[in-house]
Amino acid sequence: MYGGIADIFAKVDKYEPQVLIVDSAYLFTDSTDDSKQGWEKVANVWRGLKQYGAMKGIPVIATTQSN
Repeated sequence: MYGGIADIFAKVDKYEPQVLIVDSAYLFTDSTDDSKQGWEKVANVWRGLKQYGAMKGIPVIATTQSN
């Protein structure tokens, strides 16, 4: 099981980095309803990372794969 974006946020709060780099973002989960389609979950992860970075005032660099 892969971690969720809440796990990332907890680490950011703990270590207070100046930049957040997330590799393989497509593997992360969000806390939304499991009935959503894959693309909706990925969109929620990206949206959450973007909003959190803006809130914390740090840039977010994320990589992913898609098909």
